[in-house]
Amino acid sequence: MSTQKHILIVEDVPFIYHEVEAIVSAAGFSVDRFTSSVKDAIARINKKRPDLVLLDIQLKGEQNGVYLGNLLKTEYHIPFIYVTDYDDDFTFNKSSQTNPEAFIPKKRINLFNEDIIIKTKPELDEKQLIREMVLILQRTEKRPINVLKDGIMAFVDLPKNLNDAGSTEVSQRPVKYEDIEFFTSKIIDINSSSLPKEKIEELKKEGRNIAKLITINKEPFYFRGNLSKIIETLPYNFVRINSSEILNVTVNSFDGRINGRHLVIADKVYTISDTYKEEVEKRIAHFY
Repeated sequence: MSTQKHILIVEDVPFIYHEVEAIVSAAGFSVDRFTSSVKDAIARINKKRPDLVLLDIQLKGEQNGVYLGNLLKTEYHIPFIYVTDYDDDFTFNKSSQTNPEAFIPKKRINLFNEDIIIKTKPELDEKQLIREMVLILQRTEKRPINVLKDGIMAFVDLPKNLNDAGSTEVSQRPVKYEDIEFFTSKIIDINSSSLPKEKIEELKKEGRNIAKLITINKEPFYFRGNLSKIIETLPYNFVRINSSEILNVTVNSFDGRINGRHLVIADKVYTISDTYKEEVEKRIAHFY
């Protein structure tokens, strides 16, 4: 592996976190700070995307590690290993549905003193853990990644020809996720009087394959792909609210909801369609 890999350990017991952190750090990995809940994990991921997550099943808060494992697989596309006290078949079968890279139990050592059973703290098979991590990172390093760790590459101007990938007139720049307010498939002002009708129709057609994003500074950029594909690559704080818009619900300009049917960002009101209402509620509940 060419560069130092960053590891997020999601564990609700501080002394276990520090034990695992010591093992992982000694093996040459960088490790994020103590993270004990799904909400905290999402915040850490959005700040610095890890290369691998070591995930306990029992966590603080309403959601457990299996819930987070599903998010890591479906929303973030980050590989993860369950490292847990639970070694029963029911837990294994349930957690395996989230497709982890591995499942490593914490081995408890029971010491018998006459009729008293003293349970020591969980102990990991250190060699197994590190070997699994190295093999997983070697496999996933070769997988194509369509997003940057903290942002995306966006077009500065609307490309004249979306199929002309080699055009020298098309320039791009990185845009951080934290600076993006929303994405929209409405790439032009349909009521614009500055464009001929033919050009408007052409841009409408092109809009099926490209989206416009607006930053907190109201700068417009453009991103290749339709919203259904784009949402698959975005962090969990981005949520689709209707057929034409994706919003960042953690941006500083997010002002809240109106009657549960609308969201307000920078004094602009966005309508939530029935199709996406449940998911919007879920995302907001994680952050607020």
